[in-house]
Amino acid sequence: MKDFKWYYHRLRAMPVGEIPHRLRCAISAARLERFGGPLSRDTIRPEGPPYLALHFSEEEVAPLKEQLVYYQQVRSIALSPRAHVFSLLGAPERDFGTPVNWFCDPVTGDNWPSDVSAFRLNYRHQSRLGEVKYVWELGRMPWLVPWAIAARLTRDGDLARRVVEDILSFVRSNPPYRGVHWTSGIELAVRVVAWTWALALIEPLTSPTDHEWQEIGFHIALYADYCWRFRSLYSSANNHLIAEGVALQVAGLAWPWLPKAAQFAERGRAILDREIPRQIFPDGSSIEMCLSYLCEVLVWSFAAGRVRTQHGLRIPDSWLERWQASANLLLTVCSDNEPLPHLGDDDEGDVLPTGQPIQPHELGQILALLSGKEVEPSARQIPLLGLVWGPQERVARLCSPPSESVAPLPGTARTPPNVGDTQLFPDCGLVVLRGLKTRVLADFGPHGMPPIYAHAHADALSVTLDIAGYPVLVDPGTYCYHGERVWRDWFRSTAAHNTVEIGQQNQSQMLGPFLWGRVARTRIIENDLAPHQKVCAEHDGYAPLVHRRCIRRLSNKEAQSLLKENVASDIDIEEADAFWVLDTVAPLASARTSEAELLSLARDTILWWHFAPGHIHLASHSVHWRHGSRELTLVWSASEPVIAEIHEGELSPPQGWVSPCFSVKYPAPALGLRIALPQRLPIEFSSLILAWHRAASQ
Repeated sequence: MKDFKWYYHRLRAMPVGEIPHRLRCAISAARLERFGGPLSRDTIRPEGPPYLALHFSEEEVAPLKEQLVYYQQVRSIALSPRAHVFSLLGAPERDFGTPVNWFCDPVTGDNWPSDVSAFRLNYRHQSRLGEVKYVWELGRMPWLVPWAIAARLTRDGDLARRVVEDILSFVRSNPPYRGVHWTSGIELAVRVVAWTWALALIEPLTSPTDHEWQEIGFHIALYADYCWRFRSLYSSANNHLIAEGVALQVAGLAWPWLPKAAQFAERGRAILDREIPRQIFPDGSSIEMCLSYLCEVLVWSFAAGRVRTQHGLRIPDSWLERWQASANLLLTVCSDNEPLPHLGDDDEGDVLPTGQPIQPHELGQILALLSGKEVEPSARQIPLLGLVWGPQERVARLCSPPSESVAPLPGTARTPPNVGDTQLFPDCGLVVLRGLKTRVLADFGPHGMPPIYAHAHADALSVTLDIAGYPVLVDPGTYCYHGERVWRDWFRSTAAHNTVEIGQQNQSQMLGPFLWGRVARTRIIENDLAPHQKVCAEHDGYAPLVHRRCIRRLSNKEAQSLLKENVASDIDIEEADAFWVLDTVAPLASARTSEAELLSLARDTILWWHFAPGHIHLASHSVHWRHGSRELTLVWSASEPVIAEIHEGELSPPQGWVSPCFSVKYPAPALGLRIALPQRLPIEFSSLILAWHRAASQ
């Protein structure tokens, strides 16, 4: 019954043109299932050496030697009996064997079906096997590129051969269109990039035989064909479509001896030249309103850009403009090496894993380089850079500076932001407020990418706060995608974010794990960031009621006075910041509902504040949080009596949890300020947030 409801709502979300596309996909799947693919292995005729039109010179690999100690450790493990012992996406460590058991679920230990039609395998609604992301991650082979880098740096032919053997093991265990690893185009696209880069890196050390190139090339060609045949169009045209375009471009340009290589390359080019400017907004943000998916799309674009420049193809100005804007966004939001904040979903997808996760400020530096900007010399030692940045003179020729209309990119050797540094990114509605040691981010933007808003959370007007790079008022995260529906729903819910929940309902309507119905519409109603560092917005998710929120950074003088009044007189004010948040629940101007009905709708109005794990103390009108040298006091008042409760690690219903990474969750305190039976409208909550670093002597 749940499956039927999901398919019903999913069909309703499709624009008219999508239905014929889905029918064509279904017919194509039936033909492939019955008659096999459009290519036979005999049509694959490898030509080489070199077999790949992607090469890494010693000059390009040289900066990776700065991490030689790390890659020597990678080599040591890869050549040991623990070669295939992994912890995938936070799951418990497991030995997947040699050869690898490509179908093993790392959580349950059960095997996903390997010899059934991929088109009949329902991975979305699994109950026994759970989260498909784990086995997909295994199929992405995230160890492959680090092994190839380690082999290249240490000149180890044995390790290089192990890279080839793992690819062959996968190919031979996953015949075309059979099993879980043929169910998603983006998973095929990741393998196209990973295999291509790994084989190019080990080229000077070893090479597959002609027969092995034929086996691997056969899969690359079918992957590219699949990505075109089942491309993610219409309501699904998100980061998956960019991944599919990259797979086509890489297969077409880096594997020129494949049948239809030129056609693959042209199709990929057309997709990417249209989608990168569409999916990255002029302010540098992502159409999906997720910073993690912005980073993933950027790395996809790097991979395509690398094979283009290898072939003397110029990078479009539209890409360069978006790269420059995204550099501005990442270097503003994540200044001074701050963590990437949670906004919407984050599945930790890594297109080109080097073994060392790319930090957002490092990604900003790479963007700056590709946009023709100067960066610190240390930026050239970022591991990912060696995989996407070709010889400087070639890239400089093919990446001419974008137009003057683009906002200037701040220097990447950026000093810590001045007090009062603020910025509003208008397309995504992200507001950055900065104090002496604090970063406050307000999500005052749209719900996500219509019409299904797949990776959105019901987090309109939510706020987070970091002290010296440590998250304190937090977005709890993502936790899971497919496996545990209760937790999937809670981590996306309004009650899991620092905003107002009304009537135990979400601001937007969940219809499935990646499907939303009615969504909250948000608009900024006051922008006074300069000079008063104040911004206000509202959303209509609870129509005929409206939730408005204003946030303002207070001056040092105001902060000092408020700290002495509300906390203690011995705080070192030089390390303290103060922010004021005003929440109002009122009738929409257009509402034609009686006051009695509006008050009934406003029952159980709750203002939520989610904290990172730490020591917390609740007083009559305030709460104090502390972890190490970082402290925060939140003082509130309201238009009506408030019931204040701390929730932590509750299960039924869930409340008081954080998920720092995919598949991991642990208890953390959440403060709920509840007005159960409001007597009048508007309802108001005033929250004073005082945050500081306590000096060691204190």
